[in-house]
Amino acid sequence: MCDGLYSFDREFAGMHGFVVYCGADEVGRGPLAGPLYAAAVHLNGYLEGLNDSKKLSGKRREELFEKITDSADWSAARAEIDEIETLNIRNASMLAMNRAVHGLLEKVECDGVFVDGDYQSGFLIPARTVVKGDSKSASIAAASIVAKVLRDREMVRLHELYPEYNFKRHKGYGTAEHYSALYSYGPCGLHRQSFLTKYYKRIGEPPKPTRGEIGERLAAAFAEGLGYRIAGRNFHTRFGEVDIICEDGEYIVFLEVKLRKDNSFSEAMELVDKRKQARITAAALEWLQRSGVRLQPRFDVLEIYLPGRDLEEARYNHIKNAFGA
Repeated sequence: MCDGLYSFDREFAGMHGFVVYCGADEVGRGPLAGPLYAAAVHLNGYLEGLNDSKKLSGKRREELFEKITDSADWSAARAEIDEIETLNIRNASMLAMNRAVHGLLEKVECDGVFVDGDYQSGFLIPARTVVKGDSKSASIAAASIVAKVLRDREMVRLHELYPEYNFKRHKGYGTAEHYSALYSYGPCGLHRQSFLTKYYKRIGEPPKPTRGEIGERLAAAFAEGLGYRIAGRNFHTRFGEVDIICEDGEYIVFLEVKLRKDNSFSEAMELVDKRKQARITAAALEWLQRSGVRLQPRFDVLEIYLPGRDLEEARYNHIKNAFGA
């Protein structure tokens, strides 16, 4: 099987006049939650056992991932949840694959790319599509393995932040277990709302807001009441996440929201430890790079006391410049 994948690459490259070529593939089009990953790989030699990542065991994928990343030129990238929601899944897939190929071109001068599927756009070098390419092309199969392993590892990491959904098991896909968790807890910031809408419409039940979502709604209303302009909500990256992003005059404020039932307000350091601060800061830097905003960053914490379901009972403790406090 592996020999056939390499033969395909050589013949396909010759057919299109490519001398130095790579394969590109993505993983994560179908899940209800989590980012989409893509990879681009230029193989420098023969690797035994290459195959479509979906046809390999988890252990075998990990073994091949180590061999690919040790011996080949490769690059990986991702499309974030907000990009999937804004662009739609097909365009987000192209965005991630373009990012991966662009990263690879900084390492090796490829003159062509094989793209898994029947559609391609935006690549810096000539691109040719290969339907079911991850089971035909060695280069695409290698890219599928890299993207799959990296995305799976990320979903295991995200499980630590949202253990109630058990992302480490289903990786965000729409399993019965995942849907059961959705109805118990509602969606979180990692869920792709456009994917959930179809599901809820089909079964005729509206999504139930989580306490986290309620807290973020209260926080957004509180910030707007102060005269702040909301610039973003639920911004997630591989580095960390920010609940609310808003403008306050000369400042761009990254607001961490803490919703609680007891009425004893805390100090900032009790609410957000150094590790959490580092993750919020990293996510904030990513947002600033993407947005191009040049305002002075400030990190606030908003603690909300909500003992029951009556939102009128909410009380607030707003800690400005919390990380510097």
